[in-house]
Amino acid sequence: FEAMGKTITHVGESGAGQMVKLVNQVLVVGNCLAMCEALLLAQAGGIDLTKAYDAVKNGAAGSWMFTNRAPQIIDRDWRPGFMIDLQQKDVRLVLEAADQLGVPLPGTALIFQFYRTLQSMGLGAEGNHGLMKALEHLSGVEVGEAKA
Repeated sequence: FEAMGKTITHVGESGAGQMVKLVNQVLVVGNCLAMCEALLLAQAGGIDLTKAYDAVKNGAAGSWMFTNRAPQIIDRDWRPGFMIDLQQKDVRLVLEAADQLGVPLPGTALIFQFYRTLQSMGLGAEGNHGLMKALEHLSGVEVGEAKA
Protein backbone atom coordinates (compact mmCIF):
# COMPACT_ATOMS: atom_id res chain seq x y z
CA PHE A 1 0.00 0.00 0.00
CA GLU A 2 2.84 2.38 0.76
CA ALA A 3 3.85 2.29 -2.91
CA MET A 4 0.39 3.61 -3.88
CA GLY A 5 -0.02 6.48 -1.45
CA LYS A 6 1.43 8.48 1.42
CA THR A 7 -1.41 7.95 3.86
CA ILE A 8 -2.84 4.54 4.66
CA THR A 9 -6.15 4.61 6.53
CA HIS A 10 -8.15 1.54 7.49
CA VAL A 11 -11.74 2.58 6.80
CA GLY A 12 -13.69 -0.54 7.74
CA GLU A 13 -14.75 -3.94 6.56
CA SER A 14 -14.16 -5.43 3.13
CA GLY A 15 -15.54 -3.08 0.46
CA ALA A 16 -15.31 0.05 2.59
CA GLY A 17 -12.09 1.09 0.88
CA GLN A 18 -13.75 0.90 -2.53
CA MET A 19 -16.60 3.09 -1.29
CA VAL A 20 -14.13 5.65 0.07
CA LYS A 21 -12.39 5.65 -3.32
CA LEU A 22 -15.75 6.52 -4.90
CA VAL A 23 -16.32 9.26 -2.31
CA ASN A 24 -12.89 10.64 -3.22
CA GLN A 25 -13.84 10.69 -6.91
CA VAL A 26 -16.99 12.74 -6.19
CA LEU A 27 -14.77 15.30 -4.48
CA VAL A 28 -12.15 15.23 -7.24
CA VAL A 29 -14.59 15.91 -10.07
CA GLY A 30 -16.62 18.38 -8.01
CA ASN A 31 -13.47 20.34 -7.20
CA CYS A 32 -12.42 20.17 -10.83
CA LEU A 33 -15.74 21.59 -12.04
CA ALA A 34 -15.69 24.35 -9.41
CA MET A 35 -12.13 25.27 -10.40
CA CYS A 36 -13.01 25.38 -14.09
CA GLU A 37 -16.10 27.51 -13.49
CA ALA A 38 -14.13 29.92 -11.30
CA LEU A 39 -11.39 30.36 -13.91
CA LEU A 40 -14.00 30.78 -16.64
CA LEU A 41 -15.74 33.51 -14.63
CA ALA A 42 -12.43 35.27 -13.93
CA GLN A 43 -11.48 35.14 -17.61
CA ALA A 44 -14.87 36.45 -18.74
CA GLY A 45 -14.64 39.19 -16.10
CA GLY A 46 -11.29 40.38 -17.43
CA ILE A 47 -9.30 39.33 -14.37
CA ASP A 48 -5.62 38.39 -14.65
CA LEU A 49 -5.83 34.64 -14.03
CA THR A 50 -2.43 34.33 -12.39
CA LYS A 51 -3.29 37.10 -9.94
CA ALA A 52 -6.68 35.52 -9.22
CA TYR A 53 -4.94 32.18 -8.67
CA ASP A 54 -2.44 33.73 -6.26
CA ALA A 55 -5.23 35.52 -4.39
CA VAL A 56 -7.34 32.44 -3.67
CA LYS A 57 -5.05 29.39 -3.69
CA ASN A 58 -4.28 29.48 0.04
CA GLY A 59 -7.73 30.49 1.25
CA ALA A 60 -10.91 28.53 1.85
CA ALA A 61 -11.31 27.94 -1.89
CA GLY A 62 -7.90 26.35 -2.20
CA SER A 63 -7.59 22.64 -2.93
CA TRP A 64 -5.10 20.16 -4.35
CA MET A 65 -6.97 20.35 -7.65
CA PHE A 66 -6.80 24.14 -7.76
CA THR A 67 -3.15 24.33 -6.68
CA ASN A 68 -1.98 21.73 -9.19
CA ARG A 69 -4.33 22.01 -12.16
CA ALA A 70 -5.29 25.71 -12.36
CA PRO A 71 -1.76 26.67 -13.50
CA GLN A 72 -1.99 24.03 -16.23
CA ILE A 73 -5.32 25.43 -17.40
CA ILE A 74 -3.97 28.98 -17.35
CA ASP A 75 -1.08 27.76 -19.53
CA ARG A 76 -3.46 25.66 -21.68
CA ASP A 77 -1.46 22.56 -20.81
CA TRP A 78 -3.74 19.55 -21.14
CA ARG A 79 -1.13 16.88 -20.36
CA PRO A 80 -2.72 14.32 -18.09
CA GLY A 81 -1.98 13.65 -14.49
CA PHE A 82 -5.12 11.54 -14.78
CA MET A 83 -6.78 11.00 -18.16
CA ILE A 84 -10.38 11.90 -18.94
CA ASP A 85 -11.03 8.29 -20.02
CA LEU A 86 -9.94 6.97 -16.62
CA GLN A 87 -11.79 9.71 -14.76
CA GLN A 88 -14.93 8.87 -16.69
CA LYS A 89 -14.63 5.19 -15.71
CA ASP A 90 -14.44 6.19 -12.05
CA VAL A 91 -17.38 8.59 -12.33
CA ARG A 92 -19.42 5.83 -13.96
CA LEU A 93 -18.61 3.56 -10.99
CA VAL A 94 -19.68 6.34 -8.61
CA LEU A 95 -23.01 6.76 -10.38
CA GLU A 96 -23.62 3.00 -10.48
CA ALA A 97 -22.98 2.73 -6.73
CA ALA A 98 -25.18 5.75 -6.02
CA ASP A 99 -27.96 4.23 -8.12
CA GLN A 100 -27.71 0.94 -6.21
CA LEU A 101 -27.93 2.87 -2.94
CA GLY A 102 -30.78 5.08 -4.15
CA VAL A 103 -28.70 8.23 -3.61
CA PRO A 104 -29.06 11.07 -6.15
CA LEU A 105 -25.81 12.72 -7.21
CA PRO A 106 -27.00 15.31 -9.74
CA GLY A 107 -23.76 17.30 -9.82
CA THR A 108 -21.67 14.20 -10.44
CA ALA A 109 -24.12 13.08 -13.14
CA LEU A 110 -23.70 16.43 -14.89
CA ILE A 111 -19.92 16.10 -14.78
CA PHE A 112 -20.26 12.58 -16.25
CA GLN A 113 -22.07 14.13 -19.24
CA PHE A 114 -19.37 16.80 -19.65
CA TYR A 115 -16.68 14.12 -19.72
CA ARG A 116 -18.73 12.04 -22.15
CA THR A 117 -18.89 15.06 -24.47
CA LEU A 118 -15.12 15.49 -24.27
CA GLN A 119 -14.63 11.80 -25.07
CA SER A 120 -16.87 12.16 -28.12
CA MET A 121 -14.61 15.04 -29.21
CA GLY A 122 -11.62 12.67 -29.08
CA LEU A 123 -10.15 14.23 -25.93
CA GLY A 124 -10.19 11.16 -23.66
CA ALA A 125 -6.40 11.00 -23.39
CA GLU A 126 -6.14 14.56 -22.06
CA GLY A 127 -5.97 15.43 -18.38
CA ASN A 128 -9.18 15.44 -16.37
CA HIS A 129 -8.76 19.22 -16.00
CA GLY A 130 -9.67 19.27 -19.71
CA LEU A 131 -13.18 19.59 -18.28
CA MET A 132 -12.52 23.28 -18.93
CA LYS A 133 -12.91 22.64 -22.66
CA ALA A 134 -16.55 21.61 -22.18
CA LEU A 135 -17.26 24.88 -20.36
CA GLU A 136 -15.37 26.86 -22.99
CA HIS A 137 -17.49 25.21 -25.66
CA LEU A 138 -20.70 26.16 -23.83
CA SER A 139 -19.63 29.75 -23.12
CA GLY A 140 -17.55 30.71 -26.13
CA VAL A 141 -14.87 31.96 -23.72
CA GLU A 142 -11.33 30.55 -23.92
CA VAL A 143 -9.46 30.51 -20.63
CA GLY A 144 -5.75 31.23 -20.27
CA GLU A 145 -3.03 31.74 -22.81
CA ALA A 146 -0.72 29.37 -24.61
CA LYS A 147 2.89 30.18 -23.76
CA ALA A 148 5.17 31.00 -26.69
